[in-house]
Amino acid sequence: MLLARTTRSVSPTAAGAALLARIAPALATLDDAVEAVNEHRENPQGPVRLTVSQNAATVVLAPMLGTFARTYPDVELEISVNDGFVDIVEAGFDAGIRLGESVGGGMTSVRVSDPFRAAVVASPEYWAAHTPPAAPGDLQRHRCIGRRYGQARAIHRWQFAKDNDRIEVAVTGPLILDAEWLMREAALAGVGVAQLSEHDVVRHMAEGRLVRVLEDWCPPAFAYYLFHPSHRLPSASLRAVVATLQK
Repeated sequence: MLLARTTRSVSPTAAGAALLARIAPALATLDDAVEAVNEHRENPQGPVRLTVSQNAATVVLAPMLGTFARTYPDVELEISVNDGFVDIVEAGFDAGIRLGESVGGGMTSVRVSDPFRAAVVASPEYWAAHTPPAAPGDLQRHRCIGRRYGQARAIHRWQFAKDNDRIEVAVTGPLILDAEWLMREAALAGVGVAQLSEHDVVRHMAEGRLVRVLEDWCPPAFAYYLFHPSHRLPSASLRAVVATLQK
């Protein structure tokens, strides 16, 4: 028996796993042969599965979807939006788009956004009741909205830089979230202070609904990268995505 079945799942038995390990090189060779045929087509065709964070979907992918569909009509682009860390090999994705600091080892990566800054913000009502921080360390006395990435145990530390100083601050507060859009909404509601992508809050700052602090401690230090396994030749369809997005 190669597969163990229940009413909820299907998984390989020990014999099935052993068989898969034996035939994996042959399957990889077959994939390469199919892709070699694709190389001779005038236009790339076939599926590409991407896992991207919500902000990356908004900033990087949304502006290019129409152009990409018209340029590569035979490519089937599937996008899964997930702010957690995803093992793209295990989950069956061709590539992912995340902040550069999130790209793991064994991956080939290309930058697909311009560098951007973080913004530390809170509502005017919050700042009316709390003294704004003069330095990053002052945030430890504030009600900060924390962020946890996926199943990570630790809460994300806020990062700052000024001249030659680099500081990470472990913030605390009444709320921990795993989605940047929800952090923004919590900040707008006066829950506390949030560190968010600048492009995600620029309109709210212009409208006066969010007020920024520590701007001189937030240089352009972040960018989104598309990454895929280094050991596997990217398909023609994936290369079309890279060519469209690469900065």
